[in-house]
Amino acid sequence: MKTTELLEEMEAIVKEGSAVPFSRKVMVEKDDLLEIIEDIRSELPKEIEEAEMINIEKQRIINDARQEARQMKEEAELYARKKIEEAAIMREAEEIAKEKVAKAEHSADQIRSGSIAYADEVLSGIETKLSELRADIEDIYMKVQENKQELK
Repeated sequence: MKTTELLEEMEAIVKEGSAVPFSRKVMVEKDDLLEIIEDIRSELPKEIEEAEMINIEKQRIINDARQEARQMKEEAELYARKKIEEAAIMREAEEIAKEKVAKAEHSADQIRSGSIAYADEVLSGIETKLSELRADIEDIYMKVQENKQELK
């Protein structure tokens, strides 16, 4: 069960709890809430793990792009050296090498920018969800504590 579904279930328990007369407090089954809180705790590591996997994938894409750019640059430089050594079309060889290097760097920059933007977007979304979950859990915990205090 997803964390948001668990929070909705917890919210339903609080909304359906027995009202305490002359207050805004409700009585709920402690065990029901504790069970849901435990389920949320077990779900959060999965969501964090997903975020880490996305970050690892982002880093892999960046590394692949860098490696591809290096390889393309090396190939361009080798090609340029051969052309220069031949001396027949020295100026043409230099231009081709410059273009390949520029394309490789441009491609690497585009791949890197895209993967970083994607990872940032996903991680930002996860961070927002985690913040919302934390706030919801704190609110529920405070309500449970208030109910606990009133029962004493």
